[in-house]
Amino acid sequence: VPSVYYASNKKGLSIIEKEYEIRKKYNLPVEFLNSKDLKKMYGIDAPGALFNKESAQIDAYQAAITLLDYHMKKDKLKVYTHTEVDKWIETTKGYELETTKGQTIKCKYVVIAAGFEAGRFLPEQVMKLTSTYVIISQPLSPQYLWKNRSLIWETKDPYLYIRTTKDNRIIVGGEDEEFKDPVKRDDLLREKAVTLEKKMKRLFPKIPFITDMA
Repeated sequence: VPSVYYASNKKGLSIIEKEYEIRKKYNLPVEFLNSKDLKKMYGIDAPGALFNKESAQIDAYQAAITLLDYHMKKDKLKVYTHTEVDKWIETTKGYELETTKGQTIKCKYVVIAAGFEAGRFLPEQVMKLTSTYVIISQPLSPQYLWKNRSLIWETKDPYLYIRTTKDNRIIVGGEDEEFKDPVKRDDLLREKAVTLEKKMKRLFPKIPFITDMA
């Protein structure tokens, strides 16, 4: 799907104008939309935007389980679900891992691919965590969805990002906060959901957005 990267304000317009020049210089696919073009094509009131046809979106969960399934069939990969590694020690032959249920796994190599949870297995802190908030609408009639179901995001930081789903829902995210602990993160959910709803309605006042999940 295409993407629309719009300028949140005058400072944002300066950012995308520079970005546009660099992309054009290196023959990267991009179009510049002025405020009139943006309003006409998407109904968005903003100083301008970068339009790019060469973008994509993916269902990350579906992609992950499909890859695992492929290698289970092709390469006899063994997958042990609901198995949490709790402790590990380095040995002369590699590693020994202990699960929360008391099993021991001996191996030569360990690949940690657990996203942000990988941090607890690493010898030093290499990541800074951020909490991001997302609301998902009830399914809508396709007539309310914008041109080409483009991905939409803005220059402001933290930025608002918007996309659609196959069943005509709208996903709106943003309002990032520095992660402190899960309780504080969850306590902010209601407040953040209301803020995201307001931002969505300000951007697309004619879309009857009703939050179904947050």
